[in-house]
Amino acid sequence: MEEILDPNSKVKHGPLAILATVQEETGLFGARKCQFDLGKYQFMFNLDSEREGKATVGCSGAGNSILEMPLTTETASIDKRFYRISISGGIGGHSAGNIMENRANAIKLLASTFAVIRDKNPEMQIQSIGGGYFREDQSPINNAIPGDAQGVVAINSGSEEELSHVIDEIKATIKTDYPKETKLQMSLEDVSPLQQTVMTAESTTKLIDLLIQLPHGVQAEFPDISYIPKTSINLATIRISEGSDRAIITLMSRSADFADLNRLRSQIKGIAEGRDATVEEPEAYSGWMPNDNPSYPINAQAIRAYKEITGADLSLVSTHGGLEGGPFSLLYPHLQIISIGPQIDDAHTTRERLSIPSYVTFYRMLKRIISNFSSSDQPLE
Repeated sequence: MEEILDPNSKVKHGPLAILATVQEETGLFGARKCQFDLGKYQFMFNLDSEREGKATVGCSGAGNSILEMPLTTETASIDKRFYRISISGGIGGHSAGNIMENRANAIKLLASTFAVIRDKNPEMQIQSIGGGYFREDQSPINNAIPGDAQGVVAINSGSEEELSHVIDEIKATIKTDYPKETKLQMSLEDVSPLQQTVMTAESTTKLIDLLIQLPHGVQAEFPDISYIPKTSINLATIRISEGSDRAIITLMSRSADFADLNRLRSQIKGIAEGRDATVEEPEAYSGWMPNDNPSYPINAQAIRAYKEITGADLSLVSTHGGLEGGPFSLLYPHLQIISIGPQIDDAHTTRERLSIPSYVTFYRMLKRIISNFSSSDQPLE
């Protein structure tokens, strides 16, 4: 970029600025809090896409919901036996890229299992429950589909055979409902001693019903885009507080339509409050409604530049993930925005790799676009 901004640069351009943001991976906070006057600029190039040959022209906004449901506990009666039900090995995945793929949500599976057990054994009580993924500081990872969950239930002695039968039936159902989940396992383990603190029957019922009612998965689709959803929810984590007096549940909602996103979060809040849970809603960031019209000026210039550089056609795509284009499209509705970038494989992992030839192509493309937008009739090679 220093080369482009150099007063002696061969890249001809009009008014040009570089805007660097922070905390893109943890909530797009830099973009969301931007207060610069960008009124004199018409076009924004977000340099954050990861696929050569594809430019991003739309994304989803997102917002988290943090639910806390108060729990009442008591000492289990002496005739109770305790069983740990574990679900593990689920594919999981990213709630933006994989939410359409019918991957199992281990928390929802565990809640459904608890509901079946309760129906057959109304005196069942939950002793503990946990699921989803957490960072080292125990903060929840809300954009990951939970592939693991576990809980301990107390049931009356003499119901062990029936419980084992229920688990076998659910295992068979999982194989039918989730054919891709070839490594998902459900296990049942007797973990008695006889005396432990458990949730009361009322708290057990409220928690199970809340988890059953909370939505997960695709909630709305685009009429003309089939490869990503318009709106989705990820039921991400559940844990019990250290004092065992609260169940803490987190969800992430996504939508390219900010109004839909807010309606979805209101729906979650209504369900939670109906079960006496409180809801915290951290500030959401907006989406960026897709515009894949190849004649749209910024799209047309990107297509032209890529064709001139490579001889190939540039694809215009949208993502269900978040990009800076979302907040910027809300803050600066006059801007035309597109996101481009070089080929990056295994992003956000220890195997992340940047293709050097792709970066060269990307940089030449960027310079060509800037030059084409100027009055120069001799774009830079």
